[in-house]
Amino acid sequence: MMASAVVLIFLISSSETRKTVELDLFKMVDDFRMMVGATDAIVISNEMSSPVFKYGNAPTAIWSWEHPSMIVEQLRRLSALDRLEMIAIPDPVNSSLAKMAVDEIRLSRVAVLLPWRESGWPVRLRLDSQFYLYNPNDTDRFDIFEQYSVKSGPVITNFVGQWSTKSGLTIPVKSVWERRSDLGGMAIVAAVLDWKVLMKVLRNEKGEIVGSTGPFAFMLDVLAKEMNFTVELTVPPDGLWGGLEKDGKTWNGIIRMIMDGKADICNAGLTQTLARDAVVDYTIPVAKTKSTLLAPASKGHSTNFWVYMDIFPIIIWLIISGFIIVLGLGLVLLQVLGVNQFHKPKDPEMFSVLNGLAAGALQVLQIGYNLCLESQSAKILFLALSFMSYLIFAYYTCDLTARMTSRPPSVAIRSFHDVIAGEYMVYYQPATANHDELKTSLEGTAMNAYYHSVMDNNDDLTVDSVEEGLEKILLADNRLFFSSESIIRGLGEYTALDIMDAISGHIGFVLAKGSEFTEAFNYHLHKIEKNGLLSKFHKVK
Repeated sequence: MMASAVVLIFLISSSETRKTVELDLFKMVDDFRMMVGATDAIVISNEMSSPVFKYGNAPTAIWSWEHPSMIVEQLRRLSALDRLEMIAIPDPVNSSLAKMAVDEIRLSRVAVLLPWRESGWPVRLRLDSQFYLYNPNDTDRFDIFEQYSVKSGPVITNFVGQWSTKSGLTIPVKSVWERRSDLGGMAIVAAVLDWKVLMKVLRNEKGEIVGSTGPFAFMLDVLAKEMNFTVELTVPPDGLWGGLEKDGKTWNGIIRMIMDGKADICNAGLTQTLARDAVVDYTIPVAKTKSTLLAPASKGHSTNFWVYMDIFPIIIWLIISGFIIVLGLGLVLLQVLGVNQFHKPKDPEMFSVLNGLAAGALQVLQIGYNLCLESQSAKILFLALSFMSYLIFAYYTCDLTARMTSRPPSVAIRSFHDVIAGEYMVYYQPATANHDELKTSLEGTAMNAYYHSVMDNNDDLTVDSVEEGLEKILLADNRLFFSSESIIRGLGEYTALDIMDAISGHIGFVLAKGSEFTEAFNYHLHKIEKNGLLSKFHKVK
């Protein structure tokens, strides 16, 4: 947590002057400035003539309560940053100045150091407030405290450390987020949606949400243990992830809930987009994803019985059947004409038409039939017919083997140019990052042309859920689904196409713009990453 400036409100009364006259005030200010990572330090005092100000190196500026309008103007300039809270600090020493309140200090970007007051200060605090107090406990030593609040709850006071002229600042726990890692069991409201293998919402018999499973549920559980908070799950009423409505201004889904304060965090892992970045904050990425075209995976074999018949068209099967009949009748004719006796003399069965057809069929199937070949003409005819039947059998078996053991040739789809040329139907789910990526694709690209000419405002190509989109593309060969490749993780019947238009992105937790939890969550996610738990996150199914 970095501050742009330190504002030191140093209020000196006559009794305080004797205690602090020997202190190097500006050294304390500079030490404190370095502790909070500020670039500037500003001292505001009600008694600039005090000898305490003659020691040390002067800070960036010294302002006096004698010029209240200048103080307010400068503080407004310092704190003119988005997403930060305002506070009001009246002067408790000089009643004439009590009417003037400095109400423009934003505590997330400007660190404030005030004298300790038992009655407290009338300020609005957050988890990320940089609000510090000093309390003289000796002639040359100050105790330093910090105060903050979680979700506008009770003020929490932590001892930070001590400052002395000899030792400077001594801080036992240097990280502010280690000092503020215990949220005291505070309830954090997390918005969730079912997302295939990555997130599953669990409900009881009454339909009430009782929990969730999946990688993001696992990660939020880890954070809850690290920071001591509980999780309350909720789902968006419209069942959407979060996208812009047709007016281009109104957000829906989980994003809307986060913006309206109905949820503190999104636990489903929303893909980061420029449009969403403008209205919500993302934590550091916890996973990567890629938006691309999804298609049914090629099958390794076919279970279709008719594959045995599909090798030849009907006309070829008729020719083969005719060949068997001709072969059988030819053998019978040779028998009748006395050219060749195909059965041995002692064989009681005469060589009939059925024997001829059986011999022809078995010959095509490359199964032996005991024939007696005596004449030269019978031998030549039988050799020729055997060779022809062998060719038919060889072609049939090779083609059948190839069909049953090889993958069919994949359709080459390398970009949306191929989608347009092949007249494919591409489905998408509205109010998702994938939809945003389609809408904001670069003008002049095939993706942009296809979206605005075919997909935009075409209800026939929209689906209400990932499951529906995946079911659609199984119904016909010319159907694709534009979505995140992570949704088919572990689903072997689908494949993510490696297209040039694929868009890589990051997935993280989503919080309200300027949320008091963002920096705290980022700190602990970095810790989790160093401890190797993020690798376990990717293995959770």
